Amino acid sequence: MKSLVINTLKIAIAFGLITYLIRTDQLDFSQMGKVFSMPSLGITMFLFWIVGPLLLGSFRWRLLLHGAGYQITWPRAIRLHLIGFFFNTAMPGAVGGDLIKVLYVIRDNKHMGKTPAIMSVFLDRLIGLSGLFIVGLLVAIASYPIIQGQAALISIVITLAVVSLGILAFFAAALYEYRDRDPFDSLLSKPIPGFSPLRKIYGSLRLYRNHRTLILKCLGLSILIQLFSVLVFVLFTRAIIPDQNPQFGTIATIYPVGMFTVALPIAPGGLGVGHVAFDRLFEIIGHSQGASVFNVFLLTQMALNLLGAIPYLSLKKEEPVNEIDTAIKI
Repeated sequence: MKSLVINTLKIAIAFGLITYLIRTDQLDFSQMGKVFSMPSLGITMFLFWIVGPLLLGSFRWRLLLHGAGYQITWPRAIRLHLIGFFFNTAMPGAVGGDLIKVLYVIRDNKHMGKTPAIMSVFLDRLIGLSGLFIVGLLVAIASYPIIQGQAALISIVITLAVVSLGILAFFAAALYEYRDRDPFDSLLSKPIPGFSPLRKIYGSLRLYRNHRTLILKCLGLSILIQLFSVLVFVLFTRAIIPDQNPQFGTIATIYPVGMFTVALPIAPGGLGVGHVAFDRLFEIIGHSQGASVFNVFLLTQMALNLLGAIPYLSLKKEEPVNEIDTAIKI
């Protein structure tokens, strides 16, 4: 009942925000027609989705699983990653695709514990988020001549720098080999709100302190994926608002902040919240229709995620697993 109430509230928030944007003419669903009138947009998103989130993303997750001692082939990881995409899109706020794909990994590695597998998806998301902010910061630095003098953008750049350095410091602390007691574990064990889940992630990352190269590879893959993502988003922006002459540097600088709001557990899939965030961020850089650009970008990617139903149905037929079905029904 609690889960039902929370998910209902999230859907209501998303619906309310989208309704508000439509009524104030800040969200134009007719822009979705650009994907059909300009096939190059759909093809670009499809290629990015295949190479970035699917192939490179599944390879990154596989590296993390191998580092924790789990055995999984890359084709198997791709298949489970696709299933994760499907459930994260079709059942947002419920069990989610992360748990579904982890259950398969646990079933395939019965001699291993469950916790490292579960934490692998949290680490995967943390590393993905790290790449997002680092790419935003690097692009902002490279585009400084364009954004200098714009106070709001400078504030965003400072935020990107602080978050990026904070994340890198967190990784360095977790991967360092301490001679005596770990001071950061002692700090995170204090009864302070937010420290408990952070300690779990920190502890999971500590498991890789003898695999620092692996974490660097994962971070490099994240930077590459997020760079592709920024490029595709800029292409979508230029296709939807060509008359406003959007600059790559300014769009890439605000992109990490907007996508971070999508990751917040406020509404399913970031619907509504992400629309409002990009609408306001576009206003900061002197553009309009930010919600419409994000809408086309997000819905196109979500449509591709639904293709994950194909490997799920085939996998379920080949390998029926009771605990998977039970988890989906919860």
